[in-house]
Amino acid sequence: MRLYRSFSFPVPNLHADWPVMEAWLNFEGAQEATFDPAAADRADEFAELYFRVLGAGEPVRNCPMPKAREPSSFLAQLALDLQRRAGHMVRLAWPLAPREDASIRFVVEYDHVDTVAGAIRLARRLVRAWLLRDLPATDTISRLQAEFAQLKAAAAKVTTPADARALISAARSRGVPWYRMDREPFDPIEGAFRLRPNGLLRFGHGCHQQTLDGVFCVEGLKDWHGLVHNRAQRLSWLSRSGLPVHDTGAQAISSAARARRVARQIGGPVWLACATGPGLIEMQAETDPDRIQTLAERLSQACPETLLGRSPEGRRIDLLWIDGQIFGLLENETVATSRSLLALPSSCAELSAQLAATLNSGCLSVALVEATAGWRILDFDLNPRLDRFTYDENALEEAARSLLCWLYPDGADGRIPIFAVTGTNGKTTTCHMLESMLLGAGFRVGLATSLGSKVNGDLICDREDGYLPGHLTVLGHPGVEVAILESTRGGARSIGLGFDRCDFSACLNVAADHLNDELGLRNLEELAEIKQWIALRAQKGVVLNADDERSRAMISSFSQQELLLVSTSRTARSLAAEFPAVDVFCTVEAQAGRSWITLHTRNGARPVVAVDEIPITLSGMADYNVSNAAHAVALCSAFGMEDAAIAAGLKGFKPDARSLTARLNYYQVGAFHVLFDYAHNPHGVSALMKVVDRLPVAGRKHLNFAVSARRSDAFAREVAAIVAGRFDFYLCTNYAALYQRGPAEIPELLRAELLAQGVAPGQISVVEIGNDGIRRSLEAAGPGDLLVVLVGKTMREQWKIIERFGAIKAVDLIASGPASAPGASA
Repeated sequence: MRLYRSFSFPVPNLHADWPVMEAWLNFEGAQEATFDPAAADRADEFAELYFRVLGAGEPVRNCPMPKAREPSSFLAQLALDLQRRAGHMVRLAWPLAPREDASIRFVVEYDHVDTVAGAIRLARRLVRAWLLRDLPATDTISRLQAEFAQLKAAAAKVTTPADARALISAARSRGVPWYRMDREPFDPIEGAFRLRPNGLLRFGHGCHQQTLDGVFCVEGLKDWHGLVHNRAQRLSWLSRSGLPVHDTGAQAISSAARARRVARQIGGPVWLACATGPGLIEMQAETDPDRIQTLAERLSQACPETLLGRSPEGRRIDLLWIDGQIFGLLENETVATSRSLLALPSSCAELSAQLAATLNSGCLSVALVEATAGWRILDFDLNPRLDRFTYDENALEEAARSLLCWLYPDGADGRIPIFAVTGTNGKTTTCHMLESMLLGAGFRVGLATSLGSKVNGDLICDREDGYLPGHLTVLGHPGVEVAILESTRGGARSIGLGFDRCDFSACLNVAADHLNDELGLRNLEELAEIKQWIALRAQKGVVLNADDERSRAMISSFSQQELLLVSTSRTARSLAAEFPAVDVFCTVEAQAGRSWITLHTRNGARPVVAVDEIPITLSGMADYNVSNAAHAVALCSAFGMEDAAIAAGLKGFKPDARSLTARLNYYQVGAFHVLFDYAHNPHGVSALMKVVDRLPVAGRKHLNFAVSARRSDAFAREVAAIVAGRFDFYLCTNYAALYQRGPAEIPELLRAELLAQGVAPGQISVVEIGNDGIRRSLEAAGPGDLLVVLVGKTMREQWKIIERFGAIKAVDLIASGPASAPGASA
């Protein structure tokens, strides 16, 4: 049984809002493929194998049993059960429909990605051994037993603490966003400063985020970091607090021999503990000198300094405080019931309440001892384990909910407004338009697109960030109060999104690109399903493109959100007649000889901005950017922005090659013009060619182009057919990555199709290295010429080649006078 493909989703995803893995498998060999366990003896054989592998210590119950013709469900339940038996609290697994390239497909929840991967691997080997009747082989059983033991040992190191699980559950029920900061996709955060292994959680977004290490609020309690990490500082702080404190005479011990001497001086039972680290003083009563020395030696290996003090005598009570209330009580390490809380001595409760009010830490435990003079504070812990103080799962959940209420009082959910923009083409440009409008309106904006991540207009990461990494960068930045997130099909299909829901979404279009690649999307319908799933995350408003067939087809899927339709080719009247349930239409309409982006609501029409005043439309010649601008207008209107602020943001937004690289960058380079763009699929190239046809060109037209080597031959030929006949000279080249193709393969494919379309051989050049091709094209361009350069992912590097070639100047078509943009009359 071979694992064909797997997708790890550690964040909200197509299947669930919690971590799951999607696995695709195929049978190998004729005997495996005869998955027919209908006979009872064959099912019993598997049960026997399973429990032999699990070992005597595992309870013989709830064994996943194979059923005829249901291998996907069986494998899913088996992978789930193995994780549970390894100690991970996971709940759900379910089958998926088979495909022609994967006969077994399923989804299984996980706590840690390595554990689920190991469980799936072991499940495959178990089923293979059963199907091949490889049961009598002792070495087979031994190998499987060893693999299960390794799975359990590894899982034990990464098991989520009980209070972290309870906090996640509380966040889910409250609708508070949550992230596991010590799990993928985050880099491991390790070191002596960590408080709770596997328990680092971040809640909320942007300026509302809070991080808990265990139950200690990292951002909100910066003044208490020393107290939570250092017992010596904590005891010193207590001695100066003015509160009644039980003095144990704690001393720093530098060696085991000194521990023995100090214990002899004290003359009674003593306790020992690391000077650094969280946790309460344990109720030790060590008197044996040899044992004291042994404990001191052991502690010296674990921490740089050891404390030794007199063991307290008398009654001890440990109290758990959360948000100003007592939530748990321990007496003699026994968890008390709610009835015991009622019997708590009032002086004990009042003293601990004074400490809790002084620290105002949200959560702490207080150790108190009853002395002759009354109750005294022995120690406190700012990062207690909630499950240590709670007697059942319900009490633990209640404690977690209370702590979350302290983090987010008055029903707050820690969220910020999020705009999610999806579609095949135009996402990056539309997101940058939104950024311009929101920054102009005074918001602190985070932006994540394929050009990188920005906060308040400053680039903080220049990698391709239009998916999960960029989402997390922006949503995890404390300076962000509104987020704009480009959301790609690749990110959604392969790893998930950085958010479970957003406020507003837009689907610009759905066109053929990235089909039949490693993500397994086979056709436009499956691609549209991914885009629609992203758009459905919106809770308040959804913007769809009425001019795009598959975007328009999504209308019926939205019923709870405000729906806004955009069209640059139809009137609001015709749209309203066809879609009576839609609330708002955003169209392009002619008024007084100019085309205006106009909003139509049930209260009437409002012209927002003239198309020829938006620089990135090239005075209306770029139809697709008129459409992108209209989508941005609709989104900001749904957000509640004033029309004047929307218009100002669009008028001030220019397609600068440095900040908006390869998005319709139109420059004069010496005596000729360059149009630099990332059009990389037939839909995008076709739209750009309409712009090229409209641009005034005194000289010749040159095209420097390539297509991704990951695309099919038919894809490359389609692009070449679109550009054929529009230019005087063509230079066929490669993007930087060849993806196992030969260096001449893509350029020659393009050349062959151009020839087939009637382009003369003398008009075509082939240069295998993309950067060399750009230099060749620049050298070939003469006065009055237009050079169109279509680039790939290395666009910034390629733009620098143009900058170095000669003096450049952005072309301002608005200054040259407005041009009429395509639009419908009212």
